[in-house]
Amino acid sequence: MLKLKYLVENFELARMALQSWRHDADTLEERLRWFRISSNAVYPFDREGRLCFLRLSPAEEKEEAALRGELALLGELERLGYPAMCPIPADGGEMLLTLDTPWGRWYACAFRGVPGQPLEELPMTQELAERYGAALGELHAAAMSLPDLPVRRDERDALKWVTRTLAALGAPDAALQEAAEVSRLLDAQERRADNYGFVHYDFEPDNVFWDGSRFHVIDFEDGMRHFLAMDWVQAMDEIPETYRDAFIAGYRQACPASGAELRQLPLMRRFRDLYSYARLLHCLSERPEGTFDWLTMLTKRLQWRVSELEAAICGRKGE
Repeated sequence: MLKLKYLVENFELARMALQSWRHDADTLEERLRWFRISSNAVYPFDREGRLCFLRLSPAEEKEEAALRGELALLGELERLGYPAMCPIPADGGEMLLTLDTPWGRWYACAFRGVPGQPLEELPMTQELAERYGAALGELHAAAMSLPDLPVRRDERDALKWVTRTLAALGAPDAALQEAAEVSRLLDAQERRADNYGFVHYDFEPDNVFWDGSRFHVIDFEDGMRHFLAMDWVQAMDEIPETYRDAFIAGYRQACPASGAELRQLPLMRRFRDLYSYARLLHCLSERPEGTFDWLTMLTKRLQWRVSELEAAICGRKGE
């Protein structure tokens, strides 16, 4: 999540950015009202009657190389026929624009919307759980087939950022010790071509859309090189336990070459908790000027989650 100071809508910035993408002017104002801001600011727009999305990212918060790697990966997945969100080049042909604006420097890119409903809005069934696992397996299999994976960031980079953030924001020593321990345990794991590679990292039910015959996947920005079991944790912890065997069966069928292992799940959860904790502290570190009712409520929710994660992380004793 972005720092709280960036969670305020900026329609002028969106309109400025959309000057670089053809769009349907007659529906723009209505579409912009349905914006959302979390890890980025996302503004819907229509292009020849089709729903699309403009994504704006403050340069202070993002690495240009990581964004370009994400877009390059999505291009490769489109070439391979994997049903992921597709980037739309700007009218000048660029996939990513750097905008120097009155509100600072921002990165802008755009994507076509995907069909279907998010899985989180559907009643879970054995069939859907199996197809959900298969969609993840197909993604891992597609990434394995790429001789030169565009995504360079890995779990070591993420943990270095976690450690810097925890130290800078005054986290308890126990949290820093946990980061060091998780880093040590991950480094001790054997990295093989069948158990380590690209992970989506946010393969959760709100990011997979069911169209009645297949899943379409969005939100690849958090993707990194990691142990493949990391994606199992992110997905399986969001569905009822009774459907997890079906999820694994679907995954294994779609990606028989994967060597992801259940034994790694506890360590992957420790990584996830640390990463989430550091990102929330970062989010809360700067707030917008002014008083907003929504900001007060959101801040309380985030602070509660920080306290919950901190208690779990600091309570671990050499797991």
